[in-house]
Amino acid sequence: MSQYIQIAEDENEEPIELPAEDDGTLLLSTLCAQFPNASGLKYRNPDTGTVRGIRLVDGRFHAPDEDWGNIVYVANFPKISSLNKSAVKKTSLRHNNGAMARALEAENLKTGFLKQQSVHLQQELQESQSKLMMTEQLIGIRTHALEAAKLDIKIGFLAQQNVHLRQELQSMLMMTEQLNGIRNEELASIVAAQVAFAVTRKHG
Repeated sequence: MSQYIQIAEDENEEPIELPAEDDGTLLLSTLCAQFPNASGLKYRNPDTGTVRGIRLVDGRFHAPDEDWGNIVYVANFPKISSLNKSAVKKTSLRHNNGAMARALEAENLKTGFLKQQSVHLQQELQESQSKLMMTEQLIGIRTHALEAAKLDIKIGFLAQQNVHLRQELQSMLMMTEQLNGIRNEELASIVAAQVAFAVTRKHG
């Protein structure tokens, strides 16, 4: 039955159980498979409270006192020198600066796009306002044209009425003249009859 060894990246983290070989050793490759770049193992001695390192021979970790026990071992990683730390820090800063620059560039592109959209919207708004003004002008022109047409119709109707009135007036004048002619003839006849009657009486 294989033995499993509890290993964590830090003492306060949850450990992972890794299988030991048949001879009780732990392969460095097995450790690195779960903890990349790990180079060693250590543990805290429960009796003294100090940290102890695990012996590594030919790529194999050997259990302390021939038994791994129920102890949580911690993976060791190579320490970075001050120069390497500075280089890593600079690399990290360059990476962060590059990321910030890309983010800023993306934001600038987004801002530029929004400005273009705003310009297009303003142009569309101006075009809409111009179209609205033209529509209002056309409506005004059509309204005036309609009023003018109504006025023309009314004037034409009045002109027709005037023609009819003139015709009626002319008819009445003609009738009046005819009546006057008849009355003049009757009056002349009456006068002539009276004169004849007066003459007859005088000679009689």
